[in-house]
Amino acid sequence: MNRKGRRSIPDRGVLEYVPEPMHHIQSRLSVDEASHTSILSKSWLHAWSTIPNLRFHVPKEQEEKERKHMKLVDVEHTLKSYLDNNIPIESFELSISIENQESASLAEKWIRRVSTKRENDLQAQRITLDEGSTGLEIIHVPNLHVMGCNVRMNRMSRRFGPLIKDHSISLGSSITDLTLGGGMIRDNGSLDMIIKLGLPFLESLTLDMDYWMLGSFRFTCASIKQFSLLSCPCTLGDVVYVTAPKLLFFSFYGNTMPSLLFPDSTLEQIDFRLGLDIDRVDASFFLKMREALMLSSKSSKLHKTTFNHDRPLPLEIDIDDLRTRQPFPPATNLQKLSFETIGDDCLWECSLFFQAFFEICHLKQVTSWPVTMLKDKNHFCELMLQVLEKNSSKITTTTYWPRYLKNVQIERPGHNPKWETLSVSHTSFLQGPTPKHLPFKFILN
Repeated sequence: MNRKGRRSIPDRGVLEYVPEPMHHIQSRLSVDEASHTSILSKSWLHAWSTIPNLRFHVPKEQEEKERKHMKLVDVEHTLKSYLDNNIPIESFELSISIENQESASLAEKWIRRVSTKRENDLQAQRITLDEGSTGLEIIHVPNLHVMGCNVRMNRMSRRFGPLIKDHSISLGSSITDLTLGGGMIRDNGSLDMIIKLGLPFLESLTLDMDYWMLGSFRFTCASIKQFSLLSCPCTLGDVVYVTAPKLLFFSFYGNTMPSLLFPDSTLEQIDFRLGLDIDRVDASFFLKMREALMLSSKSSKLHKTTFNHDRPLPLEIDIDDLRTRQPFPPATNLQKLSFETIGDDCLWECSLFFQAFFEICHLKQVTSWPVTMLKDKNHFCELMLQVLEKNSSKITTTTYWPRYLKNVQIERPGHNPKWETLSVSHTSFLQGPTPKHLPFKFILN
């Protein structure tokens, strides 16, 4: 083949701008015109009518405005071709970010046009209302099933409230997955608003609690199976009270540890992600954590817990008081603890934290993240080795770790990571720069 006659193959990154070039071209033509332009001319009419799915990714980034506009046009032309030529639509799934009134109007039009051709359910996989949108109203479409709705306001002033008008949303009652944030959830009145929406099929609810005012949290929902509270501030109050008889999964991310009350729940798993000031970690914290672990019938996880420690003071916990007030044996359903500290210069060597933690639960795995400000050392790794040496010696010494710790396994990083029993052979490794994270397993007597 003549080299001069060959055309260069476009870069893969360029092709991603038009992920479905055939659909991109054919969607702008009538069915008859499309049949004459296709190498499948005789069977194109049939092929066109049997395409099961058309997917269009609409970019959201500000610098991709032109690409985004073209994608909206693509969807518009494709639907027009299907509807004008009476091509049956077996399924219609929409995932769109409503950033302005134009995209809101298009979403409403597309759903209504398709609903006139279908009797079965329509699916809107994810509708997101962002900063520029003023609202979305899709009513009187009984066969519309909204799988997910994510609503976030543009800007928020903690002192004066929202700086833009609240979104006006009307999507029917078929929503199964709902996310609300950006200042929409501020008090129990906001929670009452969710109940008044009347969402009998709601299964997953995520609330951004960053702007929650003073007061305890009380919420009731008969249908949800998954519930997440994100960015929970210290103003959340002492109690989170949730009545949800079908609830299976609960996630709590925040800067506080309230008492969790879930009457009549059937929880299977609880996930925590906490950022705590070390001054707030006392016996009450561990008692609340122990009560929370009791709620889960199968497993619990404590992910990436960060402890802020600005003052070089040891963590003071009255272990005897904790044992006296602790009415239950240590929990065994905590699968994993991940933690890191900020500003820690040897906090864990003189800390009662893990001794207190072992009073409320027997951990199966710990992941230690190097200290943010001292990445050249991982004090937790060194502490593990010191404790094992003390436990194996016959000399009675004061230790800040339970005596019933038999040994510790460490997962060394590498191409084929494997678990090794921690021993003095790891001393040089632990005293040098450590990896981003190190997993440990505990073996107890």
